[in-house]
Amino acid sequence: MDGFTPSTIQDQPIPLLSGGFSESSGSTSSSTAKSPALAPDAIRNTLIPDPQIAREVIGTSLNSKTKAILGEFTFEQLGAIKIGKYINGVSGEIDISPNGISATNVNGDVTFALDGTTGDATFKGTVTAGSIVTGGEIRNAAGDIIIDADGLVSQNSFRSGSVLDTATINTSSVTYVDGGTGLTFVLTGTTKVLISYSVLLSNLQAGVSADTTVVNISVDGVDDQGPLVAGQGTDYATGVGFMSGAASTILTLAAGSHTIKIRYRIELFTGSPDAYISQRSLLYLILGT
Repeated sequence: MDGFTPSTIQDQPIPLLSGGFSESSGSTSSSTAKSPALAPDAIRNTLIPDPQIAREVIGTSLNSKTKAILGEFTFEQLGAIKIGKYINGVSGEIDISPNGISATNVNGDVTFALDGTTGDATFKGTVTAGSIVTGGEIRNAAGDIIIDADGLVSQNSFRSGSVLDTATINTSSVTYVDGGTGLTFVLTGTTKVLISYSVLLSNLQAGVSADTTVVNISVDGVDDQGPLVAGQGTDYATGVGFMSGAASTILTLAAGSHTIKIRYRIELFTGSPDAYISQRSLLYLILGT
């Protein structure tokens, strides 16, 4: 069998996009013409970015180990932060944006809101402060003004009422009877109430100087709820004695409706005189808790 010899594979230059090597490094056949001179592309110097930016952001402003924010960040016009994610019954969230700040609880209620445009603030919970400075009005949940530029205003506290009776009335009862028109008011909670009354009283029994007219107030049908006003008849020739008196008291009353009245009676020692009263006034002032 004849022997076989391999064909000679000649070296070929590898073309590049914009040139190549001038000549392959291998040997060439003497019958192969040399390729045009090829030269590699020049590699331009490329600057590596200074790592100073990364060092400033992470090293100075953020501590990735403790997960702490160390420096100040400025958000662009559309920048915002969302903390948490509202899932009904599971979790709430807090949103901070150029429009303001709002917090939502697990029930979907907005518990805090600060409007970045108007400056309006809404709080669902209790606000505690060492002092409050306001140049306008403070209102309650119902929209009633409770503080204005002139001071405290209230639809519940500082309410008042009064009544004046001028007709002269009399009694010979040794137990209290109504002495005029009463006043009724409603309290929304346990509250202190100032009650004040005044009365002009007399005893018109000639020759009787020891019998006394006694006046007091009743609250919800219970007598003797304040200081007494009392006066004895005077033995003038006409048998007429007059005396004016006034008294005030502060009572703590529970929530609900309350009625106050002036009540009077005769303190009988001798004879059977009548007690007379006239020009009586009654007032209340709800002070608050």
